[in-house]
Amino acid sequence: MEKDYFILKRTDGEASYMSWGREITSLEAVPAQAGDGWRIFIQWASGRTQYINGFESLEDAENWIATKAQDWLSAVNAQL
Repeated sequence: MEKDYFILKRTDGEASYMSWGREITSLEAVPAQAGDGWRIFIQWASGRTQYINGFESLEDAENWIATKAQDWLSAVNAQL
């Protein structure tokens, strides 16, 4: 049975694998291009990239991934 995974990368070099379907191939907290904040980088299986901005710290961004990303992905899928 084939499993659907994407990689959650962390800045400490570790990678965690989470089973959230085939839609997203990578979800990663990255520094914002301007300022001191952080954002979430999303790589969709289609090749499209997306960012979610507005996180004050790496911890905030990684907490969002751990606690809210699943609900966010469900809401995105519901809009399709």
